[in-house]
Amino acid sequence: MWTIIKKELSANLLSFRFVLIFLLCCTLILVSAYTMRDKYGKRVEEYNAAVRIHKGELEEASGGQGLNQAAISGYKLDKPPAPLSVIVEGMEGAAGRFSTISVLSSPMLEGGSGSDPMFAYFGTLDVMYIVRVVLSLVAILLTYDAISGEREQGTLKLTLSNSVPRASLLLAKCVGGFVTLLLPFLIPLLFGLLILITSGNINFTGEEWARLGFVMLASVLYIGVFLMLGLLVSSRTNRSTTALMMLLFIWVVVVLAVPKVSMIIAGGVRDVPSVQDIQSQKDTVTTQLMGEMQEKGRKFFEENRDKMGNPESRVKVMEEYGKLQEEMFNDMKKQKDQIDVDYELKKTAQFRLASKLSRISPASVYTFASTGMARTGFNRQERFLKAARVYQVGFVQYFNELMAQLLRRAGQADRGSDPNLEEVKFDMDKLPALDFREANLTESWSTTVFDFLILFLLFACLFMIAYVGFVRSDIR
Repeated sequence: MWTIIKKELSANLLSFRFVLIFLLCCTLILVSAYTMRDKYGKRVEEYNAAVRIHKGELEEASGGQGLNQAAISGYKLDKPPAPLSVIVEGMEGAAGRFSTISVLSSPMLEGGSGSDPMFAYFGTLDVMYIVRVVLSLVAILLTYDAISGEREQGTLKLTLSNSVPRASLLLAKCVGGFVTLLLPFLIPLLFGLLILITSGNINFTGEEWARLGFVMLASVLYIGVFLMLGLLVSSRTNRSTTALMMLLFIWVVVVLAVPKVSMIIAGGVRDVPSVQDIQSQKDTVTTQLMGEMQEKGRKFFEENRDKMGNPESRVKVMEEYGKLQEEMFNDMKKQKDQIDVDYELKKTAQFRLASKLSRISPASVYTFASTGMARTGFNRQERFLKAARVYQVGFVQYFNELMAQLLRRAGQADRGSDPNLEEVKFDMDKLPALDFREANLTESWSTTVFDFLILFLLFACLFMIAYVGFVRSDIR
């Protein structure tokens, strides 16, 4: 068997096809490394600059009008970039870069345009894209004539006439295909990783290296699925052109069509309103309740006009108004939160349905496995939103304390204790800390193990079907 494997390896590695594959992988992976390194560097710079700007804007807010404006317009809480996005972009660029924390509505991810619009226009050339689209296509181009081509030339009959077991021949072609495809992939990848880790902006931890290993495992399994698919079709057809046309059709369906069609079907079954519709609903609620708040405030001060002349009574009146204002803000936030919750539930249900439907495609399975391990998928966005909503609770509590302090000072102004309301401002040290906890390796594995299992079973099943079909096939 080793003689057959050596023969296959020698034929593949010395072929012009191998040279082309190697040059293609080198070009794509090295270009990907340079572009993703620069993109991640820009993303880190934008993140650091945004954190400084947003904190500065909040620190400048002071006095009643300034505090109210800052709390209503919101404090932007920025999401840190994921280091492994240089390998697997996932949803990092599209999902959003920050959440707005305000006293009126629940946080949502915003600002998903990315730092470079050209990437959004043409797509991101990351390693996952290279494997998912390019190497899967190369795998079928490498194996479509592995058996059918030899059958056409008559060499298959000659080889098997020498008492060579068919299982050994199929295994040799499988090993030869793997080596021919993995060497041009892994060697440039090592140089690409060297480019990334020497940039200064990217520092992988031990856990991130382990995650990268799992991403590579998913890549090998995914490539293996298409190698086995190519061998299966090649073993069941008599002409290599027929095998090529069948494989190209299958590739277009499972790699390009199924993920898109799954989203279309999910969008039709689970209708989700647009962001503009949601914002319109919240604007309507804001306009209505702000009008009611102004009317209640006017009536409140009319009812308590007599008490405003007495400094001690004025303090109590202002404290009561502060509580009334807090209740009105809470009512507004509750109604807008309900709109956001309904929207998030519908959007999540649509995504879950699309992901279930699309898993009939190995390309989608590979995407979910890679993004889950790289922490660039849907799960990370959900975790950040949950952390932002917990942060909002502490932010609103701190804002209410500042407003109560402001109203007390306003009520005491005539007694000369402290008339300068501009001194009341946000203290960044007293704001709550963002508890954004990334998924650990165990948690990521628990969410992706099913996808790894699907890829392995597809690989194993396709190999077994190819073996059975080849053993029973007529070699003439």
